[in-house]
Amino acid sequence: MTNSKTTKGALRASCNSLLLCCAMLLGTTFAWFTDNVTSAGNIIKSGTLDVEMYYAEGTEDPDTATWTDASQGAIFNYDRWEPGYVDVKHIKIANEGNLALKYQVAIVANGKVSELSNVIDVYYVDPAVQVADRTELTANKKIGTLTDVLAGMANTAYGELAAGENHTITLALKMQESAGNEYQNLSIGSDFKVILTATQLEAERDSFDEIYDKDSEYDIIVNTVDELKNALTDEADTIKVSSGTYSFPTSNISEGDVLICDEGTVFEGTSKLNIKGATVVGATFNNPTGTAADQTINGIFKNCTFTGKNGLRWCYAGETVVFENCVFDGSTYGVHFDGGANYVTFKNCTISGFNAMAGVITKTTFDGCTFVSNGKSDYNGINMWGDTEMKNCTFIFDGSCSYEWIDLCGADKTASFANCVVTDGTNTSNVSTLIGGKLTKRETSGKIIVDGRELSY
Repeated sequence: MTNSKTTKGALRASCNSLLLCCAMLLGTTFAWFTDNVTSAGNIIKSGTLDVEMYYAEGTEDPDTATWTDASQGAIFNYDRWEPGYVDVKHIKIANEGNLALKYQVAIVANGKVSELSNVIDVYYVDPAVQVADRTELTANKKIGTLTDVLAGMANTAYGELAAGENHTITLALKMQESAGNEYQNLSIGSDFKVILTATQLEAERDSFDEIYDKDSEYDIIVNTVDELKNALTDEADTIKVSSGTYSFPTSNISEGDVLICDEGTVFEGTSKLNIKGATVVGATFNNPTGTAADQTINGIFKNCTFTGKNGLRWCYAGETVVFENCVFDGSTYGVHFDGGANYVTFKNCTISGFNAMAGVITKTTFDGCTFVSNGKSDYNGINMWGDTEMKNCTFIFDGSCSYEWIDLCGADKTASFANCVVTDGTNTSNVSTLIGGKLTKRETSGKIIVDGRELSY
């Protein structure tokens, strides 16, 4: 009994001691091994897109030339041009921001362009070289006349620059020695602008890839008619039009606007294309019951299709009009201009149907175009009422249409052909072989010139 009591007492003392230790433990702090890393100075800051343009005399070595900020004055500034006169400049494009960019240089006239631009040749050298003598401006450096450049048919400088990079080209203007007295007292508009535009390039990477800014060339992307109207009202310069059917909102389009259309973008009805200084790319203009476009037309159209009952009919050239890589696919008329004392240019176009160009047009140019039956119109040919130049064109006269012809209709007008051919699908020959048949003129005062030789009728 004594031992049992003693044992019980010891057990109680042990339990009390254990409880006391637990209480003391609860009043202490656990000690763990620890470490830490701090990332300081984290940055969220937008990049800078900053492109500058400078010019220097082209007779200087571009590596040691004296450069002038092009935004501070005119690059080309001379008012006594005469046959043979040359003005050569180096133009430097500098990326002075911290974002990669893509750029393009364009020449744009203010006001009406006179025929003087037809006799100003444009030479382009990339990369820049010192031009010590006018004889160094050889034919392989010529990109066209100033008329071609103003119409957007000849590329001037364009490219890509990483942050901090620059690129220099040489640009020369030369008045043709053959220019006669009729070119005195003329000007290229009231003046003209050399415009440099730059857009963010897909180069910098985010957490996933480098294409997060692949649509950076667009100020806005639209999906409805109302969005398109609002984008134009908001003065967005470059607008991507998503595939869909729209009406063409010409009232809001202003100089410098560019509409880039997804495949499947269709403007229904008769579109009013009086879009001075604007550009439309990739659109289809369709009117099943009438003309896809009529009345005054201005601007530049690239990779567009004009279709329906008539492609273009009753059109008036308000200012210089350029169609590049376009298709004219009306079931009756393809192209029909009946007015406008300005230049109209077609480059690399496919043209079907009945086509006619008015005599009052200053000059119509077809370069690299194909005239072909579309299986809808019973016509495949053209009436040229005014001065017309055709270069590198093909006429597919295969008998699939009831009417196939090339006709110079106007009095005292000239139609010139250079490297143009006719084919029936099997045999190909120079267009001059059509003389007295499908190549005709209505007025004895008209001239048809093929590869430098006037044809006799």
